[in-house]
Amino acid sequence: MDTAFFCRNVSNIAELKRLTMEKKGMFCDYSIIGIVHLDEEQYSVFSSDFCKGYDFLTPYVYDSTVKHGIWHCIRVDSQVASSILVMTNGYLYPRFVALKNSIAGMV
Repeated sequence: MDTAFFCRNVSNIAELKRLTMEKKGMFCDYSIIGIVHLDEEQYSVFSSDFCKGYDFLTPYVYDSTVKHGIWHCIRVDSQVASSILVMTNGYLYPRFVALKNSIAGMV
């Protein structure tokens, strides 16, 4: 099982990086329920505003929850930046986000 450092209701990637460095979030075990590949422009739009809904998350909204202590997440990939883990918890926006491999050096 993989573990990541998740933050709740984060505005954008800059805030996520800051909160992760400040350890203002929580360690959670997770599994990947879907992978979304975004081009550079799509990733830039997504990573600059985590507070709005995205069509590519819609198919996963009801499965992206916590079940038996495991966070079921969507991995958002781009060729130009780090992957972001998203757990919507049933919402239409990225309610919880983590940087893939965010625990390296934290524990």
